[in-house]
Amino acid sequence: MVRIEGRPLPAFAARLGALLALCVAVVALAACGSSSDDGGGGGASTSAEGVTTLKVGVVPNSDIAPLYVGIRQGFFREQDLEIEPQPASAGAAIVPAVVSGQYQFGYGSIIPLLTATARGLPLQAVAAGNQEAQDERDAFIAVLAKKGSDIRTLTDLAGRKVGVNAVRSISDLGIRGALRAQGATLESDISYVEVPGPDMAAALESGRVDAVVVAEPFMTVQRDVTQVVSKPIWEATPGGTVGLYYTTEQYAADNPEIVERFRTAMNRSLEYAEANPDAARAAVVDYARMERAVADAILLPRWSTDLNAASVEATAALMEEFGFADDVDASRLLGD
Repeated sequence: MVRIEGRPLPAFAARLGALLALCVAVVALAACGSSSDDGGGGGASTSAEGVTTLKVGVVPNSDIAPLYVGIRQGFFREQDLEIEPQPASAGAAIVPAVVSGQYQFGYGSIIPLLTATARGLPLQAVAAGNQEAQDERDAFIAVLAKKGSDIRTLTDLAGRKVGVNAVRSISDLGIRGALRAQGATLESDISYVEVPGPDMAAALESGRVDAVVVAEPFMTVQRDVTQVVSKPIWEATPGGTVGLYYTTEQYAADNPEIVERFRTAMNRSLEYAEANPDAARAAVVDYARMERAVADAILLPRWSTDLNAASVEATAALMEEFGFADDVDASRLLGD
């Protein structure tokens, strides 16, 4: 049996349901008010010179470095686009802003986006975001325990508490999927405890949790006092999609040229960041306010223009298997 502590699951589910209901209502309002005099940009503004300004919701971590790299390199300006990144503390805050038209695009993790589409929100992927590494050594998401702990493998988590930044997210799905890939029992008595990212180190040190699921830069910052138990996303879906850029189905239908220009610039940005990691690290230092020494040491995500449909479909299947959502249709999100 899997138990979830921290925020009670019913309250969490209710809040998510309320958010999704709000988003659905916002879609209706946006549809009613879509005849704006903005040159067809659906909330975007276009200058006399033909440059369209787009607001893109992002969580300022290393995942979205290519967006800032592309801005610096002028890839978006080449497509007559001006990008205004809109930082948010979590991806959940970005979805309603995109659905309402406040933002034209957003970056989001794959699990919440698949959950949202399963609940009826009309989201559509427009460009790849980031993927887990192909090689386990380079994987940037890990389960960590205190150095010297007797937790060495995922099966050692039976009867233990694991800190995750949100329940029913890529963190706990990754553990379930990794156990599934190993052929291990999935009925281990693991308790998932919601812990905000900045509190992970303290929760692990104090013994509030026995292990944590984290991404960079936590892995690098805490490497002297922790040990890697697993790279769960890599084990569940090697090289799998972690996040992507999206808009709404209506915006994509109403503004196909803008979407294509954004995709073209974003793909150039992804390719450039993958080929020039120093440029990506320099961008992270600026927008994430990360110390240069840390930025130089962290494992970066993998960036590719491939949406990796097979990976997204595999994630959707795991979500259904473990009860994260019903009728998870990856093809709708991917626009197939």
